[in-house]
Amino acid sequence: MEQIIIKRGDTFDFSCILTDDAGTPLSGKALNIKCEIRDVEKTLLKSFTITESDTPGTYLFRSGTADWQKRQAYMDIQYTEDGIIVSSETILIVLREDVTQ
Repeated sequence: MEQIIIKRGDTFDFSCILTDDAGTPLSGKALNIKCEIRDVEKTLLKSFTITESDTPGTYLFRSGTADWQKRQAYMDIQYTEDGIIVSSETILIVLREDVTQ
């Protein structure tokens, strides 16, 4: 399982390219994508804001972390279309305390 370490209070953002089975970029599909972070009890900590970039099929994910408690959590990306749901691998999120306030 992949692991990402982030400090509480930092902006957590990343981008990814989504394609269909043939490798064609999925454009105009931001409303079909969800990404959530949940703790080990499956309590929702945050949903990401998802926007499409100017590059077809590239989506930007952003979430604040100021209100998170120091703990481990999990996230994945879910894409839904025509009743078919596909999810990415689960990623472990390790939240650490920020030194600089």
